[in-house]
Amino acid sequence: MYSDEEDEERTLKAAAMLTPQMWQFFDEAQPKKSGGKLRISEKDEDKERKTRTIDGACIFLNRKGHTADGFTGSFGCVLHHLAEKEKIHFVDTKPDVCWQLPLRRSFEVREFGEREISVTVIGEYERLAWGEGGEDFDWYCTSNTEAHVGKEPVYISNKTELQALMGKDAYAVLAKLCDQRIAGIKDAQKRSLPLFVIQHPATIAAGK
Repeated sequence: MYSDEEDEERTLKAAAMLTPQMWQFFDEAQPKKSGGKLRISEKDEDKERKTRTIDGACIFLNRKGHTADGFTGSFGCVLHHLAEKEKIHFVDTKPDVCWQLPLRRSFEVREFGEREISVTVIGEYERLAWGEGGEDFDWYCTSNTEAHVGKEPVYISNKTELQALMGKDAYAVLAKLCDQRIAGIKDAQKRSLPLFVIQHPATIAAGK
């Protein structure tokens, strides 16, 4: 689902850069009338705009094992492949809901006395966030040990996504706090001081 009209327009702009050699569903996306928009979007059951599905999956998903004359693309999200080809970040080519994963931005209203304050929360996208169907995903998500084998902490590896979600100024504060925490942990370890470090269960499991 697109977050807004700007999100859809950015995706359309990226899709216009795709070629038949890269994109399995290039022909299906072409406008019915000359000069029309690419047919990459549709409405869901709630009348919300989203990327179009073909055979039960996103139109931008090149299927595994697909072959065709002149097709040299790879399996996976063609908008992600486009970003790699153009040497830009996929934040600039993919819909918001796609590039934000596995991060999750949610909005809360908290009461402080008689005042209500809107709070933006950035965390992980767990299976629970998808509702009951989340437990049926065999490829998802931060709950899986496979997602916890990176060599860099998330605030570094996902710097671009975090800056887009929270702004560069707020990210600078986050990075400073995270840097200090990591430095403190390393210092405590050098001096063999007892230190309780809270880790994600999947991170612990991945390290075993």
